[in-house]
Amino acid sequence: ESTKALLSQANNENTTLMTEKEEMAVELATLMAEREADDTADQLESAKSLVSQLTNEKTTLVTEKEELAAQLAALISEKEADNTAEQLESTKVLLSQLTNENATLVTEKEEMTAQLQTLIAEREAD
Repeated sequence: ESTKALLSQANNENTTLMTEKEEMAVELATLMAEREADDTADQLESAKSLVSQLTNEKTTLVTEKEELAAQLAALISEKEADNTAEQLESTKVLLSQLTNENATLVTEKEEMTAQLQTLIAEREAD
């Protein structure tokens, strides 16, 4: 009788332990699911933060690109203006040289015309 009682008691304890084990397994599964959900939420928040940061960096880079493009356009305009000024100065120098050469040629022509008239006058006198 006492063995049956012990066996019955052991069986009851075993059943209780099995029930407690199942309850703990359910609780553990619940905690693990909650932790995974927390981790997923953290990862999602981290991903959102990263996307926001990358968007801000992209915006900054686009702005810097636009600023550099404007600076480049200004430098090109300045270079073209410098080239135009240099060409104008070069043209002025060339025009001055041509004017001087033209004046020299006019003077030489006048001298030759005078010599020719002198020669013609001397021939007619002979």
